[in-house]
Amino acid sequence: MLWSAALGSDSKHLMAETVTSAGVLVDLVGAVLTGVLQMDAAIAALVALRVLRSGWEVIRDTASGLLDEAALAEELDTICSVTSANAEGALEIQALRRRHAGRMTSIDLHMVVLESITADDAHDICDRV
Repeated sequence: MLWSAALGSDSKHLMAETVTSAGVLVDLVGAVLTGVLQMDAAIAALVALRVLRSGWEVIRDTASGLLDEAALAEELDTICSVTSANAEGALEIQALRRRHAGRMTSIDLHMVVLESITADDAHDICDRV
């Protein structure tokens, strides 16, 4: 799935502007038709909450694209099973970490091998994993 942080932010901004404009229109028509002036404060508060929510979503979505995120449990299970299936010759895999930043995903792990295995053989196991 392709996702652009700039387009996502623009869409949230456009939606916030739309909600603001609709709120002002409803407020104006409602105040004129009903004469209830307190409606202005109530609608302004609802619009402000929507704008704050939109801002929070932009920050959250943008930060997740720029910063590392922890792997989901099912994703980590898949990584463990694939790693274990391809680690023949390794005694143990420790400190498995998945890092995701933007569109890049990398896996970091420590592999324990027998003392008698050469460095070339250990690298071959790593390449398979």
